[in-house]
Amino acid sequence: MSEYEFIQRAVINACTNLFDDDSKGLYFRYVHYYILYESMYQSKFPDFMSFMHNFKGQPEGEKTTFGLETPIPLDVHTFDYMRADYTSFFVGSTAILDVGAFIGDSYMVLHEVCPQAKIICVEPCEENMKCLVANVSKIASPLPILHTRPIHSSPYVVLRTRRKSESSLDETQYVEANADEVGAIKASTLDSFLEEGIDAVKLHAENGEYEAIQSAVQSLHRGIKFYIVIHSLKALMEIPPFIKSCNPKYVLRFKETRLGEPAITASLDSL
Repeated sequence: MSEYEFIQRAVINACTNLFDDDSKGLYFRYVHYYILYESMYQSKFPDFMSFMHNFKGQPEGEKTTFGLETPIPLDVHTFDYMRADYTSFFVGSTAILDVGAFIGDSYMVLHEVCPQAKIICVEPCEENMKCLVANVSKIASPLPILHTRPIHSSPYVVLRTRRKSESSLDETQYVEANADEVGAIKASTLDSFLEEGIDAVKLHAENGEYEAIQSAVQSLHRGIKFYIVIHSLKALMEIPPFIKSCNPKYVLRFKETRLGEPAITASLDSL
């Protein structure tokens, strides 16, 4: 089967069997976006990311640090937008796994939305984790449970980098590795957190969301809620049918976050 035929079948399946009616048009638009994204990357298009932001009709906005420790400034609307995106989905959760916790910004919002919930922060980047500890310690004592291993379906991984363009940040991803490979580190699975009583997962793994969700077969069988930010055509095509194959009772919705990122939500109700 050619790549075109695979994409065509995946889109038809998604629009026919996987998503609710409100999600289908947006899903189809993002398929176009990621096809263009990959072709522009391959061609080394100058000012790559600015072009892609404008293609979505969302030019990059004003930035600030909010007085937080952070390696990069954040959109000035970050916290307001995350509150709007997270509140209805996570409210009532008692134990949340925050995968891709970055500098603790998502923890701050989740803690505000679910003040009684146990929150486990997963952030494998050492620089980000140092910022997270500095930021979260201002509002939480003791600190939440912190986990530094990447989440992956393979027991060992290595960090790979590809260059987007001269004007944008590099793209990194943890990929499968042998235990004795240079740079290889141990990974954890999403299912390994089941003993913590997790009932909701925020997955923002920066190009590693498909490999991460593959490590959640038992979690999906149990019907745990997932909020998954999408970063690639592969994830867009393959995560929805994978979730449904593990548990056909899931209701899948495709949305665009208020920060302009595509996301898939999976729950056993119609939220």
